[in-house]
Amino acid sequence: MSSRAISKEVLSLVTAEMERGEYASPNEVLLQAMAALADQRQAVAGIRRGFADYRSGRVQTRRQADRKFRRKNQLPLP
Repeated sequence: MSSRAISKEVLSLVTAEMERGEYASPNEVLLQAMAALADQRQAVAGIRRGFADYRSGRVQTRRQADRKFRRKNQLPLP
């Protein structure tokens, strides 16, 4: 991986985050930002899988899910 210059806009955002006092270094800001991006990508992938399941008919009603949950956790059925 090659090292590239950071734009003034990105540097300004990183500096602003550091001035809030939550981060001790630009590295910490960028690591947190990358972790948030990874979380967002994972969430979007899950939503896409859910839509694909829905479109293909791999779904259950809320009532079916509730009954399954209650049986699994030995809770009384409604």
